[in-house]
Amino acid sequence: MIRFRDETAKRLGLGLIVNINQDGVDPGIAPVTHGSKLHTDVMKTQGFKQALNKHSFDAAFGGVRRQTNSRCWTNCPCIMYFSF
Repeated sequence: MIRFRDETAKRLGLGLIVNINQDGVDPGIAPVTHGSKLHTDVMKTQGFKQALNKHSFDAAFGGVRRQTNSRCWTNCPCIMYFSF
């Protein structure tokens, strides 16, 4: 998914900003060891808020696309930021 994101941004000539929440990485927060609720909050929600604050975007649109098959559910976040 990351490779697809990077290649698509490059192919379309888009500026891609990637934010990783080091407050979650440093202590090793993971869904298996800390539970999916804490992991989602720290790595996605708090990371999203960090990116908004750091880059002072004027607007942000976000969404999640759920993929299903017979064995698993996968959430694929898609966030778009805009500055005017």
